Amino acid sequence: MPAAPASPNPTPPADPLPEATADPIGAPAPASKPVVTPAAGKSAAPVEGPSSPTVILEV
Repeated sequence: MPAAPASPNPTPPADPLPEATADPIGAPAPASKPVVTPAAGKSAAPVEGPSSPTVILEV
């Protein structure tokens, strides 16, 4: 049954795809990156210090 709708639905998904991708995938994807970056930076800054993480990044 799923094969039938998948065949006639090759173009329709293209329209809702960009919208659905920008909503569910676009929101969680970018949110995960920025959330992890600031979280790791804050944790490493006060715990290890800005000098430690900076040296590691350069090295």
